[in-house]
Amino acid sequence: MDIFTPAELKKLEEFTTSNSNIFCIKNMDPEVLSVLFAYISRSKNSIKRNILDFMEESQKLKTKKKTQKFHEKWVLKYGHSSVAEHSDIKIAIEKCSIVASKVIEDARLGSYTEKSTRYCNFSYTGFYVDEILEKSIVYDIYTNINNKLLDFYGKLIEKLSDVAEKRKVFDIARCVLPASMMTSIGISFNARVAEQAIVKLTSHYLPEIKRIGKDIKKQSKYICPTLIKYASQSSYRRLYQHRMQTYAEKHLKPPPRAPMGIEYPEVKSVMYLSGWPFMATSALYQDSHMDFDSLFHTCMNMKMEEEENKENLIKLMLDGRGEKEPPPRWLEMINILSEFIVDFGAYRDIQRHRICTQFPQKINTDLGYICPVEIYQVGMDMEYIELMNDARKAFHEIKAYLPGYEEYVVPMSFRRRVLFLWNLREVFHFIELRSRKTGHESYRKLAQGLWDKLSVQLPEIMNFCRVVLD
Repeated sequence: MDIFTPAELKKLEEFTTSNSNIFCIKNMDPEVLSVLFAYISRSKNSIKRNILDFMEESQKLKTKKKTQKFHEKWVLKYGHSSVAEHSDIKIAIEKCSIVASKVIEDARLGSYTEKSTRYCNFSYTGFYVDEILEKSIVYDIYTNINNKLLDFYGKLIEKLSDVAEKRKVFDIARCVLPASMMTSIGISFNARVAEQAIVKLTSHYLPEIKRIGKDIKKQSKYICPTLIKYASQSSYRRLYQHRMQTYAEKHLKPPPRAPMGIEYPEVKSVMYLSGWPFMATSALYQDSHMDFDSLFHTCMNMKMEEEENKENLIKLMLDGRGEKEPPPRWLEMINILSEFIVDFGAYRDIQRHRICTQFPQKINTDLGYICPVEIYQVGMDMEYIELMNDARKAFHEIKAYLPGYEEYVVPMSFRRRVLFLWNLREVFHFIELRSRKTGHESYRKLAQGLWDKLSVQLPEIMNFCRVVLD
């Protein structure tokens, strides 16, 4: 048991919230905290004694350079990259395009809050332009289509104010906003995730995103100079992007452009990747004393495929779940592969689901666009259709001369494909959250369509998923 002098106890009060065995650490820089935990992992002493020893040793270092060298010794030589997860970096990004925001937010282990197109007026945020665009022969095409879309957006907001609820006006009007619109994001990363994000962003093919990655590193070094020191562009990532794009262009025939008015199923395909004996084995494993193989064969012999056995076991596992209570963890053993065709605006919402692997295709105009019924109600449908066709034309003109920049002129009404690989527990969460009446119509249809398809394949389980269908 540690015995501390009055002076040491006074010093500990500066960095800890309690003298008990459970306490929070306070008043410590994020990187210092990570280094402290690396220091603790190699020490036989208590955490409190290590805090005192570590801070005393740190304070002997007179210069910033010596301090960073000390940190590097403990993190890189004695620690592990997981040590960086103890450092929290808060990043604020202003004036980045919606194209860039979707790439930034693809880092699954970060937390993000972005300016909402559903609740904010984007008339005054401006759209992305850089020196490359300004010097290109497609600059006039780019600025003209963006200005036309914004002019229509402003007129649509005025018209909608007469027929729609106030809270829904921006939600409906966002369908014409181009992906070039400037937005703001608040980000929370741990230093390990920040390092991975910097590598990904600085290796991107779009200059805006590469610059954002460099700026994130520059600013994060003020918080964690050692932990992200070696984050840099990956030559492999750049090579991989080039190889796959070249292969696809050579071997894959592009699909025909979608004609006006074509209807696509929001949920194109769904398959679950395990059978009933596997599910039963996963559910019973923790409460058995058997190895997996033996339990699996036992479940096979119990004829888990038979309807009565399935229904009885599922009822035991899922019946009586509380209103906001997640289903049991064994559902995570069931993987679901689903392909969505969704408008870009709704994709911004469903991208927030992090416990999955997402594969979105590049922003394009191949799959056509949605037209909210309210646009017909205010008599702006013909102008809207003409504008969407103009945007599609601008997309292809820009792509021919400045590949990559065509993504910026695609309005949020255009559809894109995205593949989700997730477990059934997260699918339950998605359906129960996104099918609610307060949700946007686009992602409500996704949630309901996903439930419909899984109800055919897994009816006994999906009966316990609380979908809102009306």
